[in-house]
Amino acid sequence: MRLDLVRFATPRGFAWGVVQGDEVSAPELWHNLPTGRLMARSLQELKQEWASTPVRSHRLAQFELLAPITANQQLLFQLGGHHSRLREVDMPAHPRPRNVIFSKASSSLFPGHGAITRPADVRLLDFEVELGLVIGCPVRGPQRFDAAGLPGVVRALVLVNDISARDPRVADSQYFLSKSHRGFCRVGPWLHVLEDGPWERLWPLQLRLWVNRVLR
Repeated sequence: MRLDLVRFATPRGFAWGVVQGDEVSAPELWHNLPTGRLMARSLQELKQEWASTPVRSHRLAQFELLAPITANQQLLFQLGGHHSRLREVDMPAHPRPRNVIFSKASSSLFPGHGAITRPADVRLLDFEVELGLVIGCPVRGPQRFDAAGLPGVVRALVLVNDISARDPRVADSQYFLSKSHRGFCRVGPWLHVLEDGPWERLWPLQLRLWVNRVLR
């Protein structure tokens, strides 16, 4: 079993809820918890809290969903994760000699839906669908993980639209500047918290992205 979690605004801040069809049930215990504290719980702990604490059920459609990653979390990206994407931007479609990691400002976090505003000084606006891995354990130094060890490290999956301003700043390797405008990290709509079993299904996943209802 998995839990699909959403975050939405309330008069007292924000709440987390479990999606069940067209309804969402929100345990009081999770109210205003940042993503990191919520994801420190195992799937079994989340299910126990959901079952044993006061829960309010709502119609999912009545809420405007927030990004399921809160602003106090680290946003780390790996360059060149998709060979097809590398070909699109005229980069060699083979493993890079360096593992290039960059970050985005937390102020770029926005919900996964809605219009994207192009800043006035940006000419070349681009997009890229990503599979986000939500780390649920402390990482305090270099570690090596294989596929079998993923369930102990990755707590949830989330869809990410990595928006970029492909202007001269990208050519100068200024990834942080080109990717940190408001709304340039579109996340959600929900977190998929997985059990240990289905991780082998991760590798054949095919991601798709629509822009203005056109498959890109």
